[in-house]
Amino acid sequence: MGFDISRDSYRANQFLGLIPAVAAQRRSNADMGDVKQDHYHQPVVASSGWWKDIPVKDVLITGGEEEILIDEI
Repeated sequence: MGFDISRDSYRANQFLGLIPAVAAQRRSNADMGDVKQDHYHQPVVASSGWWKDIPVKDVLITGGEEEILIDEI
């Protein structure tokens, strides 16, 4: 997930989901506060090498085609 509301899915789906894009942006800003952005907070910007030592066997990632985060999933 990331906090970039300029992605196509934010614009295209902003009125289709339960949470409008502008509300998601406000919430992420409130949650993050003054914390520096990093790969833990925005895993979508991490390189594939950042994930190589993740201590799990499998990961399931899902997303609906009309959600505002689909471009980042």
